[in-house]
Amino acid sequence: MQPGPYQPGSKPTGAASPGGDADAVMAPARSGGTASPGARTTASTPRVTRRVVVASHRGPVEFSMAGGRPVAHRGSGGLVTALTQLRKEIPDGAWLCAAITEADRAVVSAAGGAPIADDLSGWRLRMLELDPSAHERLYACIANPLLWFIQHGLWSLSEAPDIGHNEYVAWEEGYLPVNAAFADAVIAELANEDRPAAVTVHDYHLYLVPALVRAKCPEAVVHFFCHIPWPPAEAWRVLPASWRDAVFAGLLGADVLGFQTPRSARNFVDGCELALGARVDREALAVEQGGRRVVARSYPISVDVAALDALAASGAVAVKERALEGAAARHTQS
Repeated sequence: MQPGPYQPGSKPTGAASPGGDADAVMAPARSGGTASPGARTTASTPRVTRRVVVASHRGPVEFSMAGGRPVAHRGSGGLVTALTQLRKEIPDGAWLCAAITEADRAVVSAAGGAPIADDLSGWRLRMLELDPSAHERLYACIANPLLWFIQHGLWSLSEAPDIGHNEYVAWEEGYLPVNAAFADAVIAELANEDRPAAVTVHDYHLYLVPALVRAKCPEAVVHFFCHIPWPPAEAWRVLPASWRDAVFAGLLGADVLGFQTPRSARNFVDGCELALGARVDREALAVEQGGRRVVARSYPISVDVAALDALAASGAVAVKERALEGAAARHTQS
């Protein structure tokens, strides 16, 4: 397996998965509800037999205060939408997320840190009560203005971000401790050896979690999915080298890395060679590092088509549609 230029036509799914459940865990989500239940149990999209532990910044439900009491609402964002179908396909599932709002923290406090049974989504919800300043540093200083911008091609060497004292503090006292807290929560979920679990970690807030989990649970089945583009290797040069290397090494703690497109999967493999000097197989889209073989795969996640069709046909949408049509007519007449 010699490093070399990417060959057109190479297949991102050419390598066998090192952990079947790590690859299978995303099959229901990427079906988008378009296939029949029988179709989702074929060899190409196997039903997950383990319980699943999801880790992401936002969860399937969020809380707001109404009349002095926390009220649950469906979580916002594309990640929650993409994973709605997954819970229907697994025997048991826990979702770890951050307690972001005051209402979230009130619910966590009332539960005494115990998992919350979420009737809206069917998940056992464990919200992490993070240090507010650490969370703010992760979210507002590292994840969004740096990582998200890099991955969408909004920073370059000619127009690089200013990374100074505040950013270094945010990395050390925000991104690192929040990722460690999520890893500890995942490890606690894996402690029940009678009920083995597959772990699926999501998105740019938690790039360090797979390696932290791997260090404590070397036999764990770990999957990571990146919901935003993965840029060419050179794009990461705007970060301090130690941060860039930590991102790639952190993700290589997974067994399977999922991306929305083949290009993103190829870019990740290329980046592992550039940042870490890892041995890569571009034909199979695989990386060898630390005695392990990690594969990158591309499987775009769809929306739940059936659920959206039902919503579009609902009375609430019809009322909103008529209101918008009325507003448009009044605007045209004025």
